[in-house]
Amino acid sequence: MNPISAALIGLFLPLAVSVLGAFTWRKLGKTLDLLSVGALLVGAVATGLGAAALGQSGASVSSSIPWLWFEGTGIVLNLGIHLDALGAMMLFVVQILGLLVLVFSRWYLHDDRFYGKFFASFAFFIFAMSGVVVAPGLLQAFICWELVGLGSYFL
Repeated sequence: MNPISAALIGLFLPLAVSVLGAFTWRKLGKTLDLLSVGALLVGAVATGLGAAALGQSGASVSSSIPWLWFEGTGIVLNLGIHLDALGAMMLFVVQILGLLVLVFSRWYLHDDRFYGKFFASFAFFIFAMSGVVVAPGLLQAFICWELVGLGSYFL
């Protein structure tokens, strides 16, 4: 599997679940846990395949889009993904550990009144942690690190 595609899957599936859960956690409740576990399972498989493909080639891959540029200065800030073998493996570890926490949380939080909210918040936290791992520059790493703090606050 293409490592960039795998990283995008690992990034945006948890984000999609967290956005969906932010608006419907009271209605979905017990269904939201299955959605978040499924999203992280698919993300873990995809990032594992991407890490294996990148580890065999030994190269690094990057993909970015210009986000903010300053006319006349030559300064361009990019948003994107940068992966090498270590970064791809770390992204896989984030996905697997998040999956294990969610599987344990299904049992541990089964009677909690904020059950769905936890799973939506944790999916956002995993998105932010994955963003830190794949950040190609300091600005994106800083933004994602602040989102990790916001996700911790939500939890």
